[in-house]
Amino acid sequence: GRYEAATAALEEADELYRLGRDDVGRARVAAELGGLYAMGGHTDRGIGLVREALGRLTAAGGGLGPAPEAELHAVLAQLLWPVGQRIEALAATRRAGELAREAGESRTQGWADMQEALMLESLGRRAEALAAAQAALGFVERGRDDELLWYCLSVLTSMQMARGDLIAARDLIGRGLEAANRRGDPQYLAASLAEMGRYLTWTGEWGEADRVLVEAVDCVEAGDPILGFVHVQQAQLSLWRGDIQELDP
Repeated sequence: GRYEAATAALEEADELYRLGRDDVGRARVAAELGGLYAMGGHTDRGIGLVREALGRLTAAGGGLGPAPEAELHAVLAQLLWPVGQRIEALAATRRAGELAREAGESRTQGWADMQEALMLESLGRRAEALAAAQAALGFVERGRDDELLWYCLSVLTSMQMARGDLIAARDLIGRGLEAANRRGDPQYLAASLAEMGRYLTWTGEWGEADRVLVEAVDCVEAGDPILGFVHVQQAQLSLWRGDIQELDP
């Protein structure tokens, strides 16, 4: 299948880089292959691969620059978190952000900083999480990466909704819609519209919520994974309005 083919291709690339003594190339492959191993249910193997690559970069004495190490730490954090090594994952994502700043890798920095915020939120450190997310968004807004900007806005929207700060959430959702429209990606637009539908449901603007959610459905084709999120918001709207019959199979 595709998984096996992708894994084989990356393993072959790793071997070629090994023969060429190209540690930067091997680091890039390890970042991809580590995540692929995790997708195939071999997270421990992925963690081991990424740590081996980090060890080679450390042995090189920093002469290869901080960018490859930043990418590896970012991947390592994503591998460690699901297997319960949460403190280690938090340390890894923080290290990724530090190295990315040093390397001038703004995308990796923005991503790592927002991952730190999400991890802090999951650990119950909500004040730190909100401050970290706001700082990450402030940094990302200075760039021109609408995909990363949309993601940061979406994360911070969820945090503010969870805190009941609907004024802040409304502003963030609007900015997310602007970023989605600039990208021209129907999935991003559908997700932002669904988030707006959730906000309107919470504020009792049910007619407008219904209109926005129908628009979200129209953005994407049947079977698109984002429709699951949209339909959840439609179900919540029906519950809030008391339209129980709409939920019947």
